[in-house]
Amino acid sequence: MLTIGDPRDLEIVVELLSTEAVKVRPGMPVRIEGWGGEQEIGGIVRLVEPHAFTKISVLGIEEKRANVIIDVIAPPAQLGDGFRVIAKIVLWRGEDASKIPVSSIFRCGTASWCVFAVTNGRATRREVRIGHRNAEDAELLEPLSQYDRIIRYPSSSLVDGQRVAERKRS
Repeated sequence: MLTIGDPRDLEIVVELLSTEAVKVRPGMPVRIEGWGGEQEIGGIVRLVEPHAFTKISVLGIEEKRANVIIDVIAPPAQLGDGFRVIAKIVLWRGEDASKIPVSSIFRCGTASWCVFAVTNGRATRREVRIGHRNAEDAELLEPLSQYDRIIRYPSSSLVDGQRVAERKRS
């Protein structure tokens, strides 16, 4: 008996938490990186499996997960079966969207988000409207001025009007 596989017909199986898998739909684009090659590879979500399974995390926590099947577009010859990759599923994409690092936003009130901008050497608290977000960036629904300098990782002790100075990068 002989099993023949076509190395140009690769698929990637990604285990996602079920709370994340519900956001994924067939046809969504995927960016594949971390496979060892220089360039990023493209992919398309083919299927979100309709059943979840329980898996124990490295912290010993039971998690519900679901498999997402991704078709690889033009896989390089060096990529093979069982290789490790990092798959980034594009859940949303906006044209001319303004964004801000999530490290600069914080809750102010029950449902509002704020940032500290630097105005004349002082921290100025500004309320902002946030749209889509990921681990690094948040969409600003009403952009700030292009000249605003935003404080990243603001201390919980920072208050509106407090004098601030820019830290020099080394």
